[in-house]
Amino acid sequence: MDHDDQRSTEQPRLPEFRIADPSTWRGNPDFDPVDALLAMPNHRDSIFWAPQVGTTEELPSAAALADRVAGLGDNCFGVLKRRASSRTRFAQTLRIGERWIVEVHDGTDGDWASRVVRGRRTAPAGVLDATESWIAGEAAEVMWAWLHGALPWGVRRERLR
Repeated sequence: MDHDDQRSTEQPRLPEFRIADPSTWRGNPDFDPVDALLAMPNHRDSIFWAPQVGTTEELPSAAALADRVAGLGDNCFGVLKRRASSRTRFAQTLRIGERWIVEVHDGTDGDWASRVVRGRRTAPAGVLDATESWIAGEAAEVMWAWLHGALPWGVRRERLR
């Protein structure tokens, strides 16, 4: 019998796969499973939505994000993250009644979350100002634009600290 006529009985080998060592994050209050997903090569440039209540998911479009933002309950928040090069930018939104606030972070160690505003605040401290509140679709548009590189025209970041 010729070697080419013989069927191989050797099973194909699967590539080696290891789950990250849980001892590096177990008990760490700053551990974020979304960051772990974004660090994987197959999720480079993926955009993940993580609501305060509900399931974390990869989002394909701004329209999908608008649906998720609108679906947040009152006084609930959601975080949107995307890894670009070595940085993970994020935007977060909080629903307050029928309005949303948006905060963004550029993913660098020196940055701090900033509120996204359109104009100068006039309301007293602790009161939601029209310059910092959005309807759901607008909040989603601001968040999506931020994760793709910049805020929309006419809005700016206002540092919280």
